[in-house]
Amino acid sequence: MFEYNRTKSGSHPLPRSKYSRQPFSLTEILVIILIICLLAVFFISTFSQSSEWSKQSVCKNKLQNINNTTLLYISNPPARQHQ
Repeated sequence: MFEYNRTKSGSHPLPRSKYSRQPFSLTEILVIILIICLLAVFFISTFSQSSEWSKQSVCKNKLQNINNTTLLYISNPPARQHQ
């Protein structure tokens, strides 16, 4: 369970768990931050594109509704009342 590492003088062994790790180095922390930033940029660009797509979809649906309403009106106009 424990490994014993000797100090430079070799007099006293230092107990060390096999699960203990060295702290992260500066390079590792910077790489992790870079990966997080790249993922954030990717998701932000994806959300902006989906927002633009939804605006186009709403506009397209409104134009289609106007077209359908116009075609219905032309095919069956309301009766005119003469006075």
